[in-house]
Amino acid sequence: MMRRRIYFFFTALVLGALSMTAENVIQVKPVVTKPGVTTDDKATLYFEMTNEEPNILSIQFDIMLPEGMSFGAIALERTRYPFTEDEFTYDKNYEHSVSYNIQQDGYMRIIVSSQKLNPIKGTSGVVLQARYTTDATMQPGIYPIIIKETVLGISGTQKAKTADVAVSYVTVTADGTAMQEADVDLSDFEGYMPSFVVSQLNADLEADEALRWLKVPSTTVLGGELTVKDNVVYQIGTKGGLKRTFPVGQRSTVCLPFELNTDQVDAIKELGCEIESFAGYQASKESIWFDPVKKMYPHKPYLVTVTGNTDVKLFDGIENVDIEQPVEAGSVMWGDMSFKGSYESLSLTSDKSTTYFAYDAADGAFVRVGSDATVPTYRAYIAIDGVVEARQLTISDGYQEDEPVVPVEPEDPEVEEPTGVDSVNMNDNGNGVVYDLQGRRVAQPTKGMYIKNGRKFIKK
Repeated sequence: MMRRRIYFFFTALVLGALSMTAENVIQVKPVVTKPGVTTDDKATLYFEMTNEEPNILSIQFDIMLPEGMSFGAIALERTRYPFTEDEFTYDKNYEHSVSYNIQQDGYMRIIVSSQKLNPIKGTSGVVLQARYTTDATMQPGIYPIIIKETVLGISGTQKAKTADVAVSYVTVTADGTAMQEADVDLSDFEGYMPSFVVSQLNADLEADEALRWLKVPSTTVLGGELTVKDNVVYQIGTKGGLKRTFPVGQRSTVCLPFELNTDQVDAIKELGCEIESFAGYQASKESIWFDPVKKMYPHKPYLVTVTGNTDVKLFDGIENVDIEQPVEAGSVMWGDMSFKGSYESLSLTSDKSTTYFAYDAADGAFVRVGSDATVPTYRAYIAIDGVVEARQLTISDGYQEDEPVVPVEPEDPEVEEPTGVDSVNMNDNGNGVVYDLQGRRVAQPTKGMYIKNGRKFIKK
């Protein structure tokens, strides 16, 4: 078993300004890194601690770094106070001993104790720094850092045991820049996530422009409120939904990776909303129509209309949902038309093979796309095979019968109609027989006014 005794210098804990709730917990602050980090990079992990008692004499905890990440030789042999890049300054007033050994379960146990009974003052802040390295083969992703079996030794003989497991994370990207993930699955994050880790996660998620899906399991206990920005599907334990505002008095399209039963749909309708499914397309009328639904199926696109008095987040905070990771959205077919859902931001351009229509709230209709029209995540659009000349597709109440064309009666004040028109034999109406204005049958009409099927027309 490997065992060393080494010396670390501690950064003073900050009081007052932070006003952080004491949690009796120690964890690594979230960090962004990349594959292939070496000791020459001087990459550093910062251990933050919050504690109720300001006079901590000793700390003991077991830590597990992600596979492919390890403490570098410099990190376990040296420490710095104050922190500088190129030099180590030792201050005997902050001298503490640090020893570590690898446990049978693979965790590293770190024990920190005061050499001169100088307590670690304060109740929040960074208490330990350590260098790390990463393997060149480490894949991009978000990985948990786990600390367990933490015990804080207080002045005298008291000891305060913290949460059994505390969890933080490291984000690995190809170039070490900020998180840019389409899907964030924290299924492996089991334990207590300290408040400072939650705060950093909120900041990372807010800055992540690619984010569309977030999952935090019920086994993760959050030390603060996790905020999710609009247009992101999320699941925290058994609660989740889509954080997106639906405007009042406006139709919107939506496609979701989870099912809503009849009770859940009824609850949404009570908020002032109608949910409809695509039901048909009539090319001759350049129209489409939708029918109300009693439940919503995953991956199927729908039309949503807010009929209440205010904008609402219709699908936010639903209990007992089972959200599937969005991979491919579904579609509803009607002949050569498809009403298609989208789980990623799309750029559409109509061409000879397909004509696209995207919903435009200003027109209240699906408007034909020329080029480079953007369809955001969790929306729906229309695709029709071939070239379609219609400028837009209006939303109707259903199929409309084609009405017969009624000829327009000419208005000519110089034409004097004879009095014999009313004597036309109406039994011939509808058979295509032509009469002149005197009521006589005409086999080959020439230029002039005639009657056919009971209506006047002009032969030019």
